[in-house]
Amino acid sequence: MDESRLEVISENIPALRLYQKLGYTEINELIYLTGSLQDYGIAGYRLKEVSDLAAYIALEEDALPWQNRIAAHHKIATIWRNGEQLGYIVYGVSADNLILLQVRLSNAPDQILGLLQAFYDTYGSISCALFNEVVTSEYIPILLDKGFEKIATQIQMRKKI
Repeated sequence: MDESRLEVISENIPALRLYQKLGYTEINELIYLTGSLQDYGIAGYRLKEVSDLAAYIALEEDALPWQNRIAAHHKIATIWRNGEQLGYIVYGVSADNLILLQVRLSNAPDQILGLLQAFYDTYGSISCALFNEVVTSEYIPILLDKGFEKIATQIQMRKKI
C-alpha cells in the first residue's frame, strides 16, 4: 500500500488542521530531547559495533521516521552487560555530539542510564540528543530527571495514496 508520511510540530495547530483536512491521520507523537552525557556511576555496560546491518534493518518498525532508519547511514551497536546482550542502539556521533535514533533495550527504563554510561565511557561529556522517539517510551521520564530537556514534540502522520 502506498502512503505519504510527515511530521508536524505539535504546537503548529494550523498545519496540523490542514494535514487532517487533507486526509492525514496521526500515527505517533514523537519527542526530541537534548542533554549532556555524564558519569552516572553505573559499571559494566559496553557497546559492540555492528558491521552486518541487514539483520537490524529487518527489525525496524514500520512507523519509524525515515530520519531514524539505518539506511540513512547511521551506526549500530549492541549493548552488553555481564555477557548478556540487552539490545541495540542506532545512533550518529561526531566529536562533540551524540544522536540516539533507535533505542532498543530489553528493559529500557532500568537500562537507559547504563547505555548512556557506556557512551560516556567512550566519548566523555558530550552533547546528547534523542531524536524522534515515541513520547510514551518508558525511559523518557528518566532522561528528563537526569537533566535532559524537551526541545519539541511532533505529530507523525500518514495518508494512504
